[in-house]
Amino acid sequence: MTAWYLRSLWVSLCFIVFLLLSPPAPAMDCQDLPLMQLRLQDGTVVRIFALDEQINDTTAWDMKESSTPPLPLPKALKIAQKWAAKNYKGFDQVRTSRISLNERRCGFSRGRWFYVFDFDPVKDGTVQLGTGHFVAVLMDGTVIAPSDAPPAN
Repeated sequence: MTAWYLRSLWVSLCFIVFLLLSPPAPAMDCQDLPLMQLRLQDGTVVRIFALDEQINDTTAWDMKESSTPPLPLPKALKIAQKWAAKNYKGFDQVRTSRISLNERRCGFSRGRWFYVFDFDPVKDGTVQLGTGHFVAVLMDGTVIAPSDAPPAN
């Protein structure tokens, strides 16, 4: 055996031992990362956070396999509008102004989708623009409201 062969064998053996003794890499914790955030005109940042379990417990969706998400848009819209009517009191009306379908692209949450509904509250006939009224709806129907900080486990 040549010295080169013995050395490469030794390096390979050391590498295998290193891999066996190394602790596993921790899974990426995504709950400190917001599902979405919005900076208002006054500089305030409004965010939506979700626990990893909340996202990962929903049904995964691959649009190549099914054209319809696990929670169809009409059902999600009803859930969001019901939530808005209950939580945005003091307005004459709360209009849905924008809907987006988003994939959580963090850690093991790939393939998990959620809706974000933006609302424009109306008071005395005037639309209150730029007020940061929005909510997320997960594919199991869970509503996640904006908050200042990530949820505690």
